[in-house]
Amino acid sequence: MNLNTSLELFTNISSSGDHVYSVQRMRLGLSRNTYQFGLGYNIGAFGPDYIALPDNPGLFIRKEF
Repeated sequence: MNLNTSLELFTNISSSGDHVYSVQRMRLGLSRNTYQFGLGYNIGAFGPDYIALPDNPGLFIRKEF
């Protein structure tokens, strides 16, 4: 088994420079053969005032093809 980590940072800015949407996704887990599994946490916000979406912690399973 191998340790698997992932951090994804996405932001969408409009052509006028206003914040539209952003999300941060964090993953920490293990991989075995073509499967990955572990803990995940998502954080998001939308609008020019960065209105927070509910945080989303949980488990993940991923299959690589």
